Amino acid sequence: MFLKEGAILPHAPAGAENGDELSVHLYPASGHSSVQVLYEDDGSTFGFERGEVYEEEIRMAMDPEGKQLDIDSTIVSKGYAPVWNKKRFIIHYGGELHVKWNGKPVELSAVPGSQIRSWFEV
Repeated sequence: MFLKEGAILPHAPAGAENGDELSVHLYPASGHSSVQVLYEDDGSTFGFERGEVYEEEIRMAMDPEGKQLDIDSTIVSKGYAPVWNKKRFIIHYGGELHVKWNGKPVELSAVPGSQIRSWFEV
């Protein structure tokens, strides 16, 4: 799979069940910003026509030096409750990085045995 710099890629396990975690992979690029709308419904009814959807806008922006990543999230619609109850943000970036989530600094951790540099949960 080839991903463009700046990609925001949500990923849930196949057959996700209540309590599972949603992974959101971030591929930031220095001096660029990106927006992704996370959309989810039950996938089997026409409830979306009645507004039974979950929509969340996820934005990320990195400074030109590639040292600061700002990630913001706004829930647009809560007419449906997704099966996942927490999100893990996985940042694919090779350099030193300071991250803010909705304006607040977050603690990053390395993923053991992986080239993934850091992640945080919300």
